[in-house]
Parts: sequence; structure tokens; C-alpha cells
Amino acid sequence: MKTLIMPSVRKQQGVTLIEMMIAMTLSLLLLAGVVVIMRGSKTSYDTQNDASRIQENARYALDFIGKGIRMAGYFGCSGGIPNNTANNFTVLRGRDNLTVGASSVQSDLIRVSYMDTNQNAFAIIHCPPYAAYRNYLQSTGYTTEADYQAASVCPPRTDFGNFKIAVKATPLLAGAGTSGSPLNLAAISPPGFVISGDVLSGDILVAADCAGSDLYDATLNGDKLSLQYRITGQSGLVRSYNNAFRGQAQSYGSELRQLRTWRYYVAQVNRNGRQYFALCRDNADLLTATNCQDNNELIEGVENLQIRYGVSNTANNTLQYMTAAQVDATVQWDNVVSVRLTLLMQSTDERYNRDRDELTYPLDASEPNNPYDPPDDHRIRRVFSSTIVLRN
Repeated sequence: MKTLIMPSVRKQQGVTLIEMMIAMTLSLLLLAGVVVIMRGSKTSYDTQNDASRIQENARYALDFIGKGIRMAGYFGCSGGIPNNTANNFTVLRGRDNLTVGASSVQSDLIRVSYMDTNQNAFAIIHCPPYAAYRNYLQSTGYTTEADYQAASVCPPRTDFGNFKIAVKATPLLAGAGTSGSPLNLAAISPPGFVISGDVLSGDILVAADCAGSDLYDATLNGDKLSLQYRITGQSGLVRSYNNAFRGQAQSYGSELRQLRTWRYYVAQVNRNGRQYFALCRDNADLLTATNCQDNNELIEGVENLQIRYGVSNTANNTLQYMTAAQVDATVQWDNVVSVRLTLLMQSTDERYNRDRDELTYPLDASEPNNPYDPPDDHRIRRVFSSTIVLRN
């Protein structure tokens, strides 16, 4: 009798511990490689993004300050500084090495003044030139130019519409000038004239023509504007220089515009739980504390501003760059023909996935051995420089 032999049951097979450890090790190596690649990509992205923002902020800051500096000293076609020496008026001044907040940063400040050509501008209509309005003036009784020049007041404005068409607009409310001035606002009834533009009480206005310019304080009563001469306190438009039209008041076609005075400086700002450096602008006096309010902040990330003034020496035809203190000491602000700005920009975010910044930065080309040493934090910094030629 034969004995049946059952086939043996195959043994169940699985992953051994060694195989599992090898698989885990390989997976960890692959995962570590992915993490390294992702971390490198994130670091590279952050670096490029921060560098781009630094460059963009620097371009904006230099352009913003540069526009103000290029306008410094513009007061109409005469190019003359307003006759306001009694109030120590200057068109360009600076200060050196101001301590920025609670930091150890020493930054410079610049202050510029000019007549605003973009806003709140309107023409002042005075006695018009005889040649331009010969036909009309002859019809009103001024047969010759001598008759017109000898007149003590502007011609009667019986045909006022033609004047308005010729000059396109006028801020005068009514009436003609007096013998004391071709345009005496105090003599106009009701006093003052209607304005077009955002002029507020307390604003400083520049009245300018091709002979020169003067400064006035504005007082607004409703929509009527009155002026007060800043030297003598006299009301109405007056003129202190002799080569104006008939030696009185501003000449025909002069302009009345706001005086813009801006200070540019670096401040340490504490806002919304953050502390950072920013470029600020306000209209305070040169020696007033640099207190950057919300509406004064222009752009963050400006850690330091160094300013040098190019002073022209006409005797030997040379150009020397000086600090504000050196220009003050030599009383050469009128000889400043250019301004060199140097900005130290920093990334707005401190990223701890990058190395510490342990570099020093030369901010003054004339003193390369005296560099600025910022705190060794985890930010990116770059130096940007621009030289601006004064137009006026």
C-alpha cells in the first residue's frame, strides 16, 4: 500500500529587519536631499527677493531726494533767492552725523527750498505790457506808451473779458490797483482775491517774476486770500527791488506759488510692533529734532544717508566735496553746484537662514579708510551713490 505524501506548505516570506533599515536609510537620504534642495531654493529666493527690494527702494529713495535737490533754489525765471534775509532764508543747507534714534548710526540731513511748479499755481495779473495790448490801450485813451507808463494806476477794465481771454485766467476778484502798487490787495473791495488751488492759512507763498521774488504769509478767509510781506509785515503785494515794473509791486505775468521746504533724513521708526530704519521727509526747520511721524515716512530700509556737497572754486576751476560743517565753516553754500548722496540700504526682514553680515561699508569716497560698521545681524546690505547737479 502506497503512502501519500502531501506537498510541503510554502513558508511565508516578509521584509527582514536589515532590509527595512536599508530602505529607511535610503529614504532618509533622499528626503534629506530634497530638504537641502528646498532649503537652498528658499534661501536663494529670499536673497534674490531681498536684493531686488533693496535695489528698488534705493532707486526710489535717490529719485525722490534727487527731484527735491534739483529744484532747490528755483524761484521763477529770475533765478534769484527771495528777498527774505531778515528771516535767514536759505535754499540748501545740511547737517552732519545726526544720531538716529537709539542706535549708533550717524546719518546726515539735507534741507531744500524751492517754488512749487506743480501744484497751487496761478498767475497774477498786473498792468499788461503796452506793446502786447497796444490796440486796446489806445482805445482807452493811452495814445502812446509814455502816457501809459506815466499813469498812476492800471487802465480801466471796462473790457475786462478781453484781458481774461488774453491771459487765459486771473485770480483778481474786482477793481484795479492803486498808485502805491499795480496790485494792492488791500485796496480791492472786498479785500483779497478768489484763489484756485490748495492754499491754507499759514502757508508761505512766493511771488516771482523775471526781476526777482519775495515771500509772503498767506491768510485765508473763506475763499479769499490775503498776503503779508514777511520782512515788513505790510499787507498786499509789495516790491523791495527797483527793477520791477514801474518800480512797484510784481510785474505783469508774475506768479504766486507755494514755497516748498523739505528735510530728508534717516530715522529709527517704532511702528506696529516693529523697529526699523526709514527715509523720512518733513518741512521742519534745519535744527528741529528728526521725529518721523506716520505721514513723514517715505520708504523703509534706508539705514544710513551720507551727503557731500560739491563746492566750486572759480579761482582755480576745481570742485571739492565737503561735509555740511566744512561748507558752513567756509560760508560757501552759494558755491555748492552738486550734491553727492550715498545710501546704505538694508533688507527689511532679518533672515536667520543666512550668514551674519560682518562686513564694513565705505560711505564716503573721500575717506575710504573710515568705513561704517553696522551690527552683525542677518540682513543684506548694499551701498548706492548718486551725484546730483544743482540746476538753479
